[in-house]
Amino acid sequence: MPVLFGHSLLLDRRIFAAQVADLERDFRCINIDFRGQGESAPAPRGFAISDQAEDYGKVLDHLGIERAAIVGLSMGGMAGMHFAVAHPGRVRGLVLLNTSADPEPAAVRAKEMALAVTARLFGAGRFIQKQVAPLMFGERFRAEAPEVVNEWLQRMASLDRKGLYRAVVMVLSRPGVGPRLAEIRMPTFVIAGDQDVATPQHLGKRIADTVPGAELRILPRTGHISTVESPELTTKLIRTWLERIAAGA
Repeated sequence: MPVLFGHSLLLDRRIFAAQVADLERDFRCINIDFRGQGESAPAPRGFAISDQAEDYGKVLDHLGIERAAIVGLSMGGMAGMHFAVAHPGRVRGLVLLNTSADPEPAAVRAKEMALAVTARLFGAGRFIQKQVAPLMFGERFRAEAPEVVNEWLQRMASLDRKGLYRAVVMVLSRPGVGPRLAEIRMPTFVIAGDQDVATPQHLGKRIADTVPGAELRILPRTGHISTVESPELTTKLIRTWLERIAAGA
């Protein structure tokens, strides 16, 4: 069964390294970098979450795949929900990690837009990194693995400024998909971290409560990038869910 992975804003496909290393033994894993992040070129102009969602379809078309399961974290999950609503026949199942179906709250959007403008003008320097670190990684992980956190922050600092800005604006200005969640009929598994500041666990619970038949798991002592912070447990949960989908359960 093909499995398409979509990563968080500011990071890249490497957040799924542990999961792909395990799952590729039994699944066809397709791990992509979104526009302007990782090894993908920056978007030449502004774009919307619907465009990001359609990128999933373009990847599947390019590979000649009709249907796949989507594993999306944060931004990747947002795009996954939009894609599932627009093209339900192409999605076998969803794993939605640390994500939200709601628009960005106005107060948060204003603050983060100011940071995005600063990053565009001056780059993602130490000031920006200091603001972003608590959003991306939980308190426990920042204390136990500061070298890993710093490595990811340095990768973020190397991103193209305009490309980064356009991706951030896309996420901050996204419309919510909440009113259409009940249309999602494929198997859906929601994972949230109890230390996630960027997308608190109640947002994941709202998705699980609205999508028919969806299940929810809260990860202890885990922040926003659960695949990196709690890789073994996250991998086990994803594998179990994908095996159920593959078996038609």
